[in-house]
Amino acid sequence: MKTLTLHGSENLTRFVLSPIGCCPSLTDIDLASCNSLKMVMIQSDVVKRINVSRCPSLSKALIQCKNLEKLVSNHIPQLQTLVIWSDTLSELDVGSSKELFKCELYCPNLKEPKIPPIRRKRVDEEQQLPDIADILKRDYQLQARKEAELKEHQRN
Repeated sequence: MKTLTLHGSENLTRFVLSPIGCCPSLTDIDLASCNSLKMVMIQSDVVKRINVSRCPSLSKALIQCKNLEKLVSNHIPQLQTLVIWSDTLSELDVGSSKELFKCELYCPNLKEPKIPPIRRKRVDEEQQLPDIADILKRDYQLQARKEAELKEHQRN
């Protein structure tokens, strides 16, 4: 399966694609116009395009896709948390996301992202659960170290 289309799914509230190697052929994910979608977590080495546009309830997007080339993310007004790891993403527009209070971008090729001013979260809004972004960040760093060690071992 190269393309997964859940466009317009009314009952979809969470979308999780993990661990990284679970769908080795999947390159395109279309979650556009899913009105109930609140959280997206995608980990993949092969996904190149993700569409989360027109998802009015989306509040958290955690994306670890080193080959991600395009993220369509317009009209997601409730987005509060955005974390992206991509070696190839060069454009990002989340300008319509006026509720954004956490934005972490680990994207070396990203040029002039369109991000609204980050709002400060009130103390009573803080979550009591562990931060998934921190877990993903540690996982990403561990994977990068393993890949570097494997390359070094192959050279020797």
